[in-house]
Amino acid sequence: MSAQTPTDTGIMNWLSRAFGSYALLRGNRNLALLFSGQIVSALGDWAYITALVILVYQLTGSATLAAALTFVRLLPYAIFLPVGGVLADRFDRKRLMIVADLGRAACMLGLLAVHSAGTVWIAFPLVFIATCLFSLFRPALGASIPDVAGSEENLIHANTLMGQIDGFALVVGPSLAGLLLLVGHAQFALLANAETYIVSSATLILLQLPRRVRDHDVEEKGWLAETLSGFRTIFGGRQNRLGAITLTSAGLCAFNGAFWTLSIVLAMETWHIGSQGAGFLTGAFGVGAVTGGLLVASLTRRFEISRGYTLAMFGSIGIITLLGLSPSGPAPFVIAVFFGAFDMFNQVTSDTMIQTLAPQEMLGRVFGAFSSVITLAMLAGALITGPLIATVGPRATTVAFAAIALVILVSQLTALSTHAVDVDPERSLLQLSEPL
Repeated sequence: MSAQTPTDTGIMNWLSRAFGSYALLRGNRNLALLFSGQIVSALGDWAYITALVILVYQLTGSATLAAALTFVRLLPYAIFLPVGGVLADRFDRKRLMIVADLGRAACMLGLLAVHSAGTVWIAFPLVFIATCLFSLFRPALGASIPDVAGSEENLIHANTLMGQIDGFALVVGPSLAGLLLLVGHAQFALLANAETYIVSSATLILLQLPRRVRDHDVEEKGWLAETLSGFRTIFGGRQNRLGAITLTSAGLCAFNGAFWTLSIVLAMETWHIGSQGAGFLTGAFGVGAVTGGLLVASLTRRFEISRGYTLAMFGSIGIITLLGLSPSGPAPFVIAVFFGAFDMFNQVTSDTMIQTLAPQEMLGRVFGAFSSVITLAMLAGALITGPLIATVGPRATTVAFAAIALVILVSQLTALSTHAVDVDPERSLLQLSEPL
């Protein structure tokens, strides 16, 4: 029997590190349930988002209207995510997530009525309601991950697994939407998404989370105080790393808000690869996200987590610039793969830092506030995309978003490299009249 070569051993060690996070699923029933339900749900989400935006663009021929739908889809996040964070800290997180899933399934069924330019208006209220329901779901999910991870040591692996859900869904979901569009049945993506929410709610019913004790002293301070306390915790001190993570993530996510419109316009008018090409481009992003997810746990052992986050942010900005300058052919798809890998690293490391830096009793509210700021940035990106494309074209618009993210990142480098400033939760709840 021949001995293994050093190369073989190196490959085996790399594979062991890359897939090490999946070993956590074998001995953790709750994490396995959460992972399986969310990967099915995310697959349907990305197919629905891609198919609906392309469908509206095809029915109306208006990039501005397609961007407006993205704006309407994102707007409730900014308004209701902080409220969802309060609810996640007050009430049963499992029940909140189940209610949100069932409500979103009903919205997807309603979207089946969108089939002509005259029925496009139906999409706007239903997409708005679906996002409101997700605003209940997202903070509860983020705050539940430390409970299902089992220990702080496993937290980076749990976040890696949850991050890879979107990566896998991005590979399959948008590509599935592209295939459905090729045969003229975009509504199938909406029906499939309704079914995935049913599956997700079923796995959540089986999930076991620690029983939460309601804090009546906190409740007496009022809804406004509780809602704003998440923002106070993030931005409550100078050189606060939580604030720096939030602002730099928001700078990059402004491009994410623009991406759905930009990718369609670039695919159809600049690269001439058709509307289905936009779906496949997002699928390439998903391939990169899966690859990045396989590497993030091992890479965080070599780099201090905030330093790795900062380097990955610079990498993402460079990749966005290259995407705007890319010629047609295979180049946009290759660039999208690299962007997906960097973006996954940013997502996992930022979530992990928030979960470890924020006071645990306020984790739902901090996630709600963080997600709200991110969404405001995405809203701004979606809002200005149409006019920018009309003024300077899709290439220059893409590079402009990279420049915005770079300016914000450079301004926060000092805060990212310092230790987090402790924020007193009582101060966060009570001293709301002071400027942030």
